[in-house]
Amino acid sequence: MSDDTRTELDQALDAARETSAQANFFYDAFLNTPMFFPALRADKKSGDWEQLKATERFFPLYLTHGEARAIPVFDSIEKMKTWAGEKAFNYLVLQANLLMKVIAPEIALVLNEGTAHRYLFTPEILNRLRLAMKPVLPS
Repeated sequence: MSDDTRTELDQALDAARETSAQANFFYDAFLNTPMFFPALRADKKSGDWEQLKATERFFPLYLTHGEARAIPVFDSIEKMKTWAGEKAFNYLVLQANLLMKVIAPEIALVLNEGTAHRYLFTPEILNRLRLAMKPVLPS
């Protein structure tokens, strides 16, 4: 992927891979990025790249990662379509920080599967991010 087509999240991941001191900037960028993820309607009709509403009943697509289940998430619809190839999915778009609140604690997220900017958010990493997101109340 050329430099001019890299997303802000791609750039943040590249920086974190070069210097571990940039990791927090990557995680912050992730939390503030809308995530596209493939989903199946509750009626299980095949997908046609329609964006589902968060109020609709749906089932996210799960991948197997080791012994855990992971949801593939993408920071652009183009990356998701490239990954899907000939298969068409419906999808949802949620801010990453909101997505993390609605998935079970044992589920992982695979960011940008099939790209050079793939990153696995293990359940442990996601739980640490959830703890860091807790609001701090003034005393």
